[in-house]
Amino acid sequence: YEDLIGNSDPEVRRLVFLGRVELGKKDRKQAIEEGVKDADTFIRATALTMAIKGGSKKLRKAANEALSKLLESGEEAERAQAMALIKKHFKKKKVIKFLQSAAKLGTPEGREAARARLIEMGGNVAWKIIQEGLVAGSDEPEHEQALKALRSFGGKQAFKWALTRVHDMSEVGIVARAYLVGLKDKKLVKALDKAMKKAYVQEGLKDEDGNKFMRRLRL
Repeated sequence: YEDLIGNSDPEVRRLVFLGRVELGKKDRKQAIEEGVKDADTFIRATALTMAIKGGSKKLRKAANEALSKLLESGEEAERAQAMALIKKHFKKKKVIKFLQSAAKLGTPEGREAARARLIEMGGNVAWKIIQEGLVAGSDEPEHEQALKALRSFGGKQAFKWALTRVHDMSEVGIVARAYLVGLKDKKLVKALDKAMKKAYVQEGLKDEDGNKFMRRLRL
């Protein structure tokens, strides 16, 4: 097997990999260590699964590092393979950690893909990513991604933030007002009504026609 290790033909490498695994002990361990980094998807996936499910602490660490690198990759196929394995073998909390790391350390494509997956999860996980994007520079890709996500985000997590942007005339303000207008949660709608009336009075706009205050406050 030693003469064939690293062969350029993936079919040969697969046979060598499986043969070394069958030999067990030291050969198996080395085959898995090298396999988690192999360019061949079959070898890599098989080695990663072996390392995650029945490997030593060292092999599990190597698998985690390899999965992180794949998730950070600029190649969609590599990210997809990593995500499939991560979702299959790890609990949600660990999946989130993998994605949060990729969102910070990955290639531009890897970071964007990781942010998108976190946003898809909704709730606090999504809002954390959206919030970070909103405070980024307007020319940064995460800012545009956050604005796009917020247009369809109905979570209560954005309520307090949106109230502070209700008079903002930029695109951020437009999205914030759209979020507030689209609220469906009865408690939040009631809280919005109360907040707008309070702002109406504070701005000295109070009159007998309470129906005007929404328009006067840009809603």
